[in-house]
Amino acid sequence: MQAGALIFILVFNLLGINLQASSAQIEVRDVVAFYNYAENVTFQARITPPSGVKAVDLLIQPEGQTTRIEPVTWTKTGEILFDYDLVAHPLRPFGRTYYWFRLVTDGGEITTPSYWFDYVDNRFTWQKLTNEYFEIQWQGEDRAFGQQVQNIATTALESAQKILPVAPPLPLKIYIYTNAEDLQSALPGTAETWAAGHASPDLKVILLSIPESPERSLELERQLPHEIMHILEYELVGSQYSNVPVWLREGIASIAELYPNADYARVLETAQQKDSLIPMESLCSAFPRDAGSAFLAYAQSASFVRYLYQTYGSTGLVNLLRQYQVGLGCREGVQTGLGISLSELENDWHGHTLSVSPVATAMRALSPYLFIALLVLLAPLVLAIARPRPEGKPL
Repeated sequence: MQAGALIFILVFNLLGINLQASSAQIEVRDVVAFYNYAENVTFQARITPPSGVKAVDLLIQPEGQTTRIEPVTWTKTGEILFDYDLVAHPLRPFGRTYYWFRLVTDGGEITTPSYWFDYVDNRFTWQKLTNEYFEIQWQGEDRAFGQQVQNIATTALESAQKILPVAPPLPLKIYIYTNAEDLQSALPGTAETWAAGHASPDLKVILLSIPESPERSLELERQLPHEIMHILEYELVGSQYSNVPVWLREGIASIAELYPNADYARVLETAQQKDSLIPMESLCSAFPRDAGSAFLAYAQSASFVRYLYQTYGSTGLVNLLRQYQVGLGCREGVQTGLGISLSELENDWHGHTLSVSPVATAMRALSPYLFIALLVLLAPLVLAIARPRPEGKPL
C-alpha cells in the first residue's frame, strides 16, 4: 500500500497536479466595503479555501489618485477584516474608489476583479432630484428647493457656455450643504476655511453651502454658475487644468456668475485708493490664504478677466486657455495667446476699468526716485538761503 501510494503521488507530480488547493481553486468571496465618512473604511472578504495562501494585499485606488497597497491578514477560516484609516489617508470626497485583492499562493499569484464604492458624505440624509444634465442632492425636506437648484443650474450652464462654448460632461453632480462648517468638514486638508463652494472638475462634482435665508436664491445664482464654469474650464484644458493661472480660472468663473458679488467694486476702489492692488503676476499660482486678501484677489481677477472678455471676446479666452493646455507659463501664455505682455495688459486694465492711466501708474512707481531728485535740486537753494550774510550789507 505504501509503495502504491508513493507511485500515485509521483505520477501526479509528473503530471503537474498539486494535491493542495491550486491557485485556480482559490476564490475571494463575500467582498464588501462600508465606511464612516472622514473616519474609516472597513473591508471584508472571505478566502475559499485559505490553504495554500501565503500573502494577501488590498489595493485601493481612489479616482484620480495613486494606488495604495495595504498588506492584510486573514483568519484560519479565511476571513479578512481590514480597517482603513481615512484620517491618515483621506479618500477623494464624492469620488469613486476602486479596490481589489492580490493573493500570493503556492500555485502562483491571484488578482481578484475590481470592486468599487462611491465615497459620498453619509453623515447626512440627502434628498435627490435628477435629469439628464444634473444629479442634485441637498439636505432638508424642501422639494421645491431642489427644483429651484435645477432651474438655476440650467440657466447657469447655458450662460457659461456663451463664455466658453464647451460641451459639459453629463450629468454634473451637485451637493448642497446647509452651512459652511459641514462643507468644510467634508473636505479634509482644505486650507481655504472661508470657502463656501468647491468643485472637483475631473469628478464632475460641485459642493456648495447655501444656508436657509432670504438671500438663498441670490447665493445660488452666484455660487452655482461659478463652480459650473470650473468644470467647463477643465473640459477645455484637461489634465493641464492646474497649469492655468489662478487669476484666469477664478476670473472666468466669476464673470459667469448670474448674480455678481456687489462688494467687489467697493474692495477694488478701496485697494486702488490705498495703492494696495495685488500685482496680477502674484496671482498666477495661488491666491492669498487670509480671507481679506483672498477676497481682493477674487475681485481683481473678476474685473481683469471681464476686461479681457470685453476686449478679446470668447475666442480670446479660449485661445488663452489653449496656451496653458500646451504647458506655457503664466506670462508666456498671455504673450503668445493675446500678443501682449501681462504687465502691459495689466496697465491697460488699470486705465480702462480702474480709471488709472499708465502714466499715473508709472509716476507712482517712480515717486521715490522723483522725491530724491527733488531733494538734490533743492539742496543748493536751501543752503543759499540758510547761509549767513555779511554785516552791513543791505538786503
